[in-house]
Amino acid sequence: LVTAGSGESITGNITCTLATSETVTATDDADWITTSVSDGVVTVTATANTGTGAKRREAWVDLTSSTGKTAEIRVNQEAGSAS
Repeated sequence: LVTAGSGESITGNITCTLATSETVTATDDADWITTSVSDGVVTVTATANTGTGAKRREAWVDLTSSTGKTAEIRVNQEAGSAS
């Protein structure tokens, strides 16, 4: 679980290193994050959550190995202040 605090305009990368020799793919379910996997490192990039009416948002990243093993990463982002 990754959470960005209230009142902050959080944008940037979250990285997670995988302990596997298998090939892993990552997919996400939100248009405000992108995911990639390179050399065993999963990177999730989030855009800022600001603007009128911005609310806390949640996304899931699904990881799948070449042998069918799966894992999920939940990403939460609080609404930030537009500056």
